[in-house]
Amino acid sequence: ILVLVLIIIVTYIPNVIRSHAIDSAVTSAESTVKQYKAIRGYYTKNIIKKILAGEEIRPHYNHKDQKNTIPLPATFIHDISKVFTDDDIITLKLYSPYPFPNRKSRKLDSFGQDAWNTLNNNPKQTFSRIETIGNRETVRVALADTMVADGCVKCHNTHPDTPKTGWSLNDVRGILEVQVPIDEQLSNAASLNTSIGAIVIIALIGTVSLLFFMFRKIVSSRLREVHQALLEIADGEGDLSKRLNDEPKDEIGVIAEAFNHFMEHLSSTLKRINDQVQQLTGATANMENITKDTQSGAAQQHQLTEQIAASMSEMTNS
Repeated sequence: ILVLVLIIIVTYIPNVIRSHAIDSAVTSAESTVKQYKAIRGYYTKNIIKKILAGEEIRPHYNHKDQKNTIPLPATFIHDISKVFTDDDIITLKLYSPYPFPNRKSRKLDSFGQDAWNTLNNNPKQTFSRIETIGNRETVRVALADTMVADGCVKCHNTHPDTPKTGWSLNDVRGILEVQVPIDEQLSNAASLNTSIGAIVIIALIGTVSLLFFMFRKIVSSRLREVHQALLEIADGEGDLSKRLNDEPKDEIGVIAEAFNHFMEHLSSTLKRINDQVQQLTGATANMENITKDTQSGAAQQHQLTEQIAASMSEMTNS
């Protein structure tokens, strides 16, 4: 049974894991394709369309209502994250303790504050935490958004609406956060655990049932045979020639063998006693014969004595 369970687990679990991995890969691929499609649509609408119009183009965070402006890099991230969120593709956020005026109403929550403090000390680190968002278990993953080009540093230091100056290359400007719901993965894991638990329980029930059947078939039946044999010996009018079946040589067979040995020893002892009793009976019969002969001789002697006494009495009288 245990070998069978191991075979089932070895063959079943890899297949389930493989199936889950394939489903996860398909879901990830679908999400990636949707992201690229969303990026393409945004790029076409907010950049290519304005460039094709032939007007003078300049970057600005407030570009949506202005034909001659295209989004800044950070604005592009904010806008595309909103597209992803609205289309239920993925939740992507970019935030900072130093937002531009058009985003100053945004406040960092506890995760955002902890991520900012941590990634400022180690920009190459990944900061993550599992939280419940909208009744869904979600992994929040944050990475540092650093100043990677001199143009970025210059723009943020010279822009009239910049909330902070003095930026340097490789400074952490903000936090890029991705929220990944994992309730489906947890559900799959729970389903896998349930399947494994069901297999173990079924195997345990099968093992116990098999052991019970083997006990009834082998041990219990053997005990009934021994019990029946003992009853036959007890009801057999002292027939000590009967023996128990001592095969196979298991625990019950050892008991039966010991009992047979005891019966042989008892039979041998009783036989010797019987021989001695017969010898004693013969000696007793001889003693009885001798006693009878002695009594007969004594009676004859008594009769002879009486005859002699009578003869002497007659001689005296005459």
